[in-house]
Amino acid sequence: MSFGVRPDRRFDKEQDKHVVVGYEASHRVGEELSFDKEPFDRVLGQAAQSASEAAVTVSFDVSGQDALRRRAMRAAIADAQEAARVLAEASGTTLGEIARIDFSYVEVRTRCLTYELADSLVAESAAAPALDVEPQALEAEEGVTIVWEVSS
Repeated sequence: MSFGVRPDRRFDKEQDKHVVVGYEASHRVGEELSFDKEPFDRVLGQAAQSASEAAVTVSFDVSGQDALRRRAMRAAIADAQEAARVLAEASGTTLGEIARIDFSYVEVRTRCLTYELADSLVAESAAAPALDVEPQALEAEEGVTIVWEVSS
């Protein structure tokens, strides 16, 4: 949570300089919610109906990134094994023991959605249903290189 007050300045052509015409106050509040669609949309709808003209930033993240990383690693290894089997079969060789495994890190990407709740949206949202926000699909990538011994 943070608070701030700063001068609101405008350029005055007659004085040929910026002058203070008022002050702008800001109050930032963060909330972490689990994604249960109905209450989540209801909270956003209430923010839209407030008179604050709030700028709302919504971002989605994964709470179980370790499990997602392990799943991506398993999938990368399974893909590498299948590719190696196909290549060995096509080349008339047989896969032997694994000589080396190299892997990169998992990158979990989320999208950050920013909504500016303007006066028109506030007016519309009083009569309209709650805002409808859906997280984008998350992507996890794992790269693996496996080197097998082969025999003919």
